[in-house]
Amino acid sequence: MVRRATTSLTWLAAAVGLVVLAAPAMAGVILTDANTVAEFDFESFRGMYTWEVDGVDHMFQQWFWVRVGDVGGEQSFDELAMVGSPVLEDTNADQVIDAVTVNYVGVGLLFEVRFSVVGGAPGSGGSIVFETITITNALAESLDVRFFQYTDLDLNGSEDGDTIEILGGNTAVQSKGAFLVAETVVTRQPSHYQADDYWGGLVDDLGDDQPTTLNDFAGPIVGVDAVWAFEWDETIGPGDSVVISKNKNIIPEPATLALMGGGLAIALATKKRKR
Repeated sequence: MVRRATTSLTWLAAAVGLVVLAAPAMAGVILTDANTVAEFDFESFRGMYTWEVDGVDHMFQQWFWVRVGDVGGEQSFDELAMVGSPVLEDTNADQVIDAVTVNYVGVGLLFEVRFSVVGGAPGSGGSIVFETITITNALAESLDVRFFQYTDLDLNGSEDGDTIEILGGNTAVQSKGAFLVAETVVTRQPSHYQADDYWGGLVDDLGDDQPTTLNDFAGPIVGVDAVWAFEWDETIGPGDSVVISKNKNIIPEPATLALMGGGLAIALATKKRKR
């Protein structure tokens, strides 16, 4: 994978009245709730790299890439400049951190990313991750933004043998044995999507110097090291914002999917792998 140097953003920070701080010591964050532990590295393209539920880690990598216009490659969020330090929250007053907000600035845009976790009862195998991404145009001209989320789960702690399918263009469903993860985009329907095998090189496409457009392949793909990505193509006016909200759910029994119904917001996943 080709890794580009971080864009110089001093001019942009001055334009929007922000102070871009040096790399914060708190870039590594752990969120905990009930039976769930999620770990993040906000200065690495690993992004979210742990989603441990009842002691089993289902997540290898989830992270974000962005491109403005249709020339050149995408930038991973960790190649942008972090604004301040991650803001940690205890949303249910149980004395543990279960939510985090982190801000980035780059390519004429401000990004606010918030993760929160809701664990299930111990031994239940269930867990939810809520995510909200707000993209704001900091410039005095409209920007054509291409925003990508890439997800690589290893259900039950192993990388092979999964089934992946994308339903309705906004819900990725991945299963293996007694485990099922579904991620549903609740707001801002994706413009494109792609289900794939890890070895198909989707993450490398996002990391090279060429513009990427997802191929809208929904699957299903059976018995693979499954990955998927969503793409949002948005023209954002000066000072305007786009908000994307998503849910990831892990369900211990695939039969539970039937209780959710065909159009409901489902979402989940996790993983650990590719060494």
